[in-house]
Amino acid sequence: MQSALEIELKWRMDKWEELQSSPNWPNIKAEEIRKLGLYAGAAGVYRDASRTKLLIDDGITVSILNTSGNYTDEITDNRLIYSFPNTLRPGATDSAEIQSLKNAMALGVPIFVISEASKGLRNVRLGWIEGCEDSASCCLVKLDEAPIHLIEPRSEVEIEFKATIKRKLKLVEIKKLERDPKFKFNALSLYGSTCAVTDVQVERMLDAAHIVPVADSGSDHPRNSLLLNSAVHRAFDSHYWAIEPKTLKLATRKIGPSLDAMKIRRNSIVHLTEKPHPDALEIRWHAFLKAASGNVEIAG
Repeated sequence: MQSALEIELKWRMDKWEELQSSPNWPNIKAEEIRKLGLYAGAAGVYRDASRTKLLIDDGITVSILNTSGNYTDEITDNRLIYSFPNTLRPGATDSAEIQSLKNAMALGVPIFVISEASKGLRNVRLGWIEGCEDSASCCLVKLDEAPIHLIEPRSEVEIEFKATIKRKLKLVEIKKLERDPKFKFNALSLYGSTCAVTDVQVERMLDAAHIVPVADSGSDHPRNSLLLNSAVHRAFDSHYWAIEPKTLKLATRKIGPSLDAMKIRRNSIVHLTEKPHPDALEIRWHAFLKAASGNVEIAG
């Protein structure tokens, strides 16, 4: 006899097959998604509480509405970072929906990721929650038909560090180096959700910056990352500032914007509980010295 969880898993995979048999596939009419029981209401997380709470407290997420939009480090063809709900709805609705996301991960149950395609149509993907990070209020979703392995806390950090890797080119309208939202998720897991040098704590304003740049084959190891607000990230990539690898103090060009002008509040990154890898900082430092022709000033 099948268990309740096996029945639930079969129900979801049967619905996935029904979606793919739609004449509009891969873009589905919103009303068709509702008729299949994959979404209802207007919330970002749909858990069909009356049905899935019979399996586990707070239920299991059935679908999520993806609104990542143009946040390119939060979504690719293969993964997306999904922010936990944070609304003013009465009761414990948000916390129950967050738990339902975690339940889907723990039970190894797929969810349906719904994105707007065009007016009246939605794109639906099958996804699996790889990891949840409470400190950053988000989860990482792998977009795939096949089940995945969960990301254990800190497991990515324990992998042997490599500053550079070979990357593949992705052809869209122009060639660009593909970036994985998993990189940002791992950076959030390592550092929390605070900019390393400005203390900004708005997750959507934070970028996972590669210390050894992607363009130089920088790896996606978490210790090749820094969490920076987007403006400071741009200044970092422009070699307006860098981190002296031995003291961890910030440095600027002598002819260039000061830390104050760039709204950088910190003089160093010694306050970080977790630190970037010294090899990554060393490589970046030499690139900075070359760009500044050696004319740099280290913060006091």
